[in-house]
Amino acid sequence: MTNNFYIIKITLNKQIDDSSYLINIPAIKYLIDKQSLDISNKGIFFVGENGTGKSTLIDAIAVAHGFNAEGGTKNFNFSTIKSHSDLHKHLSLSKGGYPKDVFFFLELKVFLMLLIILMNYLVLI
Repeated sequence: MTNNFYIIKITLNKQIDDSSYLINIPAIKYLIDKQSLDISNKGIFFVGENGTGKSTLIDAIAVAHGFNAEGGTKNFNFSTIKSHSDLHKHLSLSKGGYPKDVFFFLELKVFLMLLIILMNYLVLI
């Protein structure tokens, strides 16, 4: 049976330097210990308290895939500031095969920020 998910596995392909702050982040410690993360299930949730590395890992996956950490598509790629770590340089993404050409990445915190800006703008009108 063919896997219909595009990214099925994230592998740490390059050692993270011992002096990097990344090795102290719980989600990254897990990835260092396991060397890979299987994400071929139908639902994947990254859950944890602030500072546990959820956004760091998700941003790195997006950047390793060719997006910028702030969101968008591969054809609509923008960046206001470099807000992500260099973790993406240490990752390899194993791909299943679907979808091929349709991608969009928008992190929830960015969406909420845009929503607040729009709500404030509408109040001013």
